Amino acid sequence: MPALRSVVGTWRKVFCASVCGALLACAVSWAAVCPICLQQIPDGEKYCARHKAEMLAETLTAQEEQKLADDAMRARADYEAKLKALEKYYEGRGNAERLNQVRKELKEGEEARHFVYVHWEDGLPELSAKADVPEAFQLLKEADATRTAMNPLTRGDRYKEAAVKYQQILIKYPNSTAVDSAAFGLGEIYSSGIVGEPARAVKLYKLAYLANPNSSHDAAYRAAQVCDSDLSEYDHAAYYYWLAAKTSKSFLTRKQAAFRLGQLQKKGFGASYSLDEKSPEPASAPAAK
Repeated sequence: MPALRSVVGTWRKVFCASVCGALLACAVSWAAVCPICLQQIPDGEKYCARHKAEMLAETLTAQEEQKLADDAMRARADYEAKLKALEKYYEGRGNAERLNQVRKELKEGEEARHFVYVHWEDGLPELSAKADVPEAFQLLKEADATRTAMNPLTRGDRYKEAAVKYQQILIKYPNSTAVDSAAFGLGEIYSSGIVGEPARAVKLYKLAYLANPNSSHDAAYRAAQVCDSDLSEYDHAAYYYWLAAKTSKSFLTRKQAAFRLGQLQKKGFGASYSLDEKSPEPASAPAAK
């Protein structure tokens, strides 16, 4: 009997070790969540397969859009150059009537509002706040101090100066630990009344969140507020409120986000975004603009 008990004890230890090992392996292989849908993903991955594919498609679309926009800009510049050549031609021949027509067209072209098809942030590589870069930190310190200075009379100039430094961080140091703060700071500038570009602000808030989902900045909540108040895009607002309610480090922000999400859902927006821990993945998440 002692021998039998010894064998049983040995097998019990082996079985427990095997179970613990399996559980540990499971915990390790599924330790992360996709920051977009908050579904579990294998450790070492940043996004779930679905959103990885969607982000690749967005990148390819942005590249195609950039090419078409560049072609349009070149065609516009070529047309303007030909008009100027025509202006010199009529000027040299003393044809006043046609000279005035060409000059009128040139003036109208200069005064026309030329739509910016693709912004610089659309061409950024993937941002990831993981490397300590002293140069990036110094730029961030200077930009934050400039943006948050108290004098309201210099706000426009200060925002321009700060925006340049934030932009340098995102372009030159896309993997620095300063990128989430830089993207958030730019979002605050774009969403301000002075600049008034709320759609670009949402894009920057999204970049800030994806660069560092554990950041202390409430980027998802700010994206929700801008979608809600400035853009009237209530389905997108519902998504970002849901994300803020699930991920914000601030208890107050989580409660406010959950409350506003509930209000929007009563109006028929964001019905698939549930705060129930056992709820399925949301039907969709807004794509970057």
